[in-house]
Amino acid sequence: MLIDNVVSLTFGTLENNPSVKEYFNIACHAHEVTRGDLFIVTNNNIHAIDEAVSKGAYALLYESDMLITDHEIAWIRVDSVYQAVQKILRHQLLHLHVNIRSCDTIYLDLIALLHNNDTLITLHSNHLDAMIHVINRAMEHSLLLIDTKLTQIISLIPACKSLQFSTLHALSVLENSLFESSFIFDGRYYERIRMAPWLLPYLEKVLNFLKRERIPYLIQRLSSLHHFEPLFVNRSLQCRPFGSTERVIIFQNDDTLFNEALTFLTTKASWATIIVLTPSHINIKKYDNVVYLTYENSHELIGQLRTLAFNFVLLLHHHSLKAMLEHEKHPKQLTFAI
Repeated sequence: MLIDNVVSLTFGTLENNPSVKEYFNIACHAHEVTRGDLFIVTNNNIHAIDEAVSKGAYALLYESDMLITDHEIAWIRVDSVYQAVQKILRHQLLHLHVNIRSCDTIYLDLIALLHNNDTLITLHSNHLDAMIHVINRAMEHSLLLIDTKLTQIISLIPACKSLQFSTLHALSVLENSLFESSFIFDGRYYERIRMAPWLLPYLEKVLNFLKRERIPYLIQRLSSLHHFEPLFVNRSLQCRPFGSTERVIIFQNDDTLFNEALTFLTTKASWATIIVLTPSHINIKKYDNVVYLTYENSHELIGQLRTLAFNFVLLLHHHSLKAMLEHEKHPKQLTFAI
């Protein structure tokens, strides 16, 4: 994009007379800058600016006063780098005639995980790096899917419409367990796919969409889905192979589906000791055979897990805990009292 166009779009001020006239991609992390990039400066990070310039950035976008250290590149001051990136995003999408649709988180997560097509782009958050990723990847007439929760971004794009899914029943369930499903779709048999059966209706709609749009997909990627994701642990809270223990921490990252996940678990495992752990502000269904606890922060959550005896813990919004448990090298400090 031309430097003059960026200045005009963002209502910015070009604070020097650079020799460069355009940039090629955008970066907001200095270590990701390549020659020809526009670098988005956050938190007035002087060290990041120096690194970006040394790596060949052609332009910098920033909010506060800056000492111009390289007069060959463009120094652009704006009121808000976040709003500036939003304006660039909107311009790129309209300029490239991108087909834009919105859908709920579960559908977006499934499509993003399964699809194998460079012309399909997904936007899951309104963070700077997420918007920049879309700007850099957008191509003429590509398809962009946006999470319906991102109402502010959707409001900037009048052409955005809701993604329509077919109600065709094309997936046949053969057998299932708590965390695995076997089914047939489009004449092909998929055995013991690591996906809870309550999620299959969502998967069916996504597969119908991908087939209709002739977008290639890989079912095997479902094992990485962050919905109703099990982590098998022993009494010391050490991770163990899938299916090898009777203690499971289940991570559910979408609060709109939490009640559905809980209903499935209490129905499928009515014999089990089930504990629900959620942030204190979340309202959820209540079942007589379930223990309900809340947490305020990571340290409090760890403290609770140390003392709980359970078969299943259903946990909302805490994948940082999963990463910590998977990489814990000294698990003795996380010990159950049972």
